[in-house]
Amino acid sequence: MKNSIIDQLGNMDIYIIDQLMKGRINDSDILLDAGFGKGRNLEYFVRNNYSIYGIDHNPSYLPIVIDQISLWNSQYDKDRFILASVDDMPYESNSFDFVFNVAVLHFAKSHEQFFKMLNELLRVVKPNGYLLFRMTSWHTFDLAEKTESGMITIADGERYMLDIETLKSLVVGKGYRFADPIKTTNIDGLRTMTTIVIQK
Repeated sequence: MKNSIIDQLGNMDIYIIDQLMKGRINDSDILLDAGFGKGRNLEYFVRNNYSIYGIDHNPSYLPIVIDQISLWNSQYDKDRFILASVDDMPYESNSFDFVFNVAVLHFAKSHEQFFKMLNELLRVVKPNGYLLFRMTSWHTFDLAEKTESGMITIADGERYMLDIETLKSLVVGKGYRFADPIKTTNIDGLRTMTTIVIQK
């Protein structure tokens, strides 16, 4: 049995822990993990009975997550976790207080698909709520030049790269705001990962 908060955090991304520490995620909020993978960001929320939902498009991940949830909190509603794609989510607009999307958007295959996914994520966030996403970006990365498509093959595969200046114009143009400074980390020279927190 995991009793300490540190134990319960499991493998949660530090960027989400940061949002907890800032008080932007509360136990009364409705949360969405949009691309839960193998569930590394779910454990704390499930153990502590937060109202969290999750989607992933990969059918192999769902049974893994359901098994984990049974271990973390046997009474938790596992029907909250479903197969679905980020670019077409089965939720009403303005449904969630906080949405996080970690290492998903860089699997977009075009500008069109990227912006479709981003707009869909923003659609389901409540007014004054937050969207956190983390993905590869051109920012500070030692590449010869940006490609017209936004796609490039790096050491660990083909990725769509976030253009931060384009994102800034989109966010300001739609009346959103950046809740935190944009943070970019160089991952062992393989890629750069940028973390964005937008308030609706």
